[in-house]
Amino acid sequence: MKNIKNEIVECEIKFEERILQTYKKRLFYEHRIYEQELYIIRLIIMMHEVQETRSNSNKYTDELEKIR
Repeated sequence: MKNIKNEIVECEIKFEERILQTYKKRLFYEHRIYEQELYIIRLIIMMHEVQETRSNSNKYTDELEKIR
């Protein structure tokens, strides 16, 4: 009976260790995914800013031409 209890406890410990390892992997991959999503968001913001800058530049160039 004691042997069986000890085996059960060992199995529980191994199981919990595997769950912990799996959880750590999950966290690692989630972190990488969030990091990539942030890069994408930053790129989108930068592209939008470039478009805004071009638009403003064209607008100001047109206004300057009108003034001249």
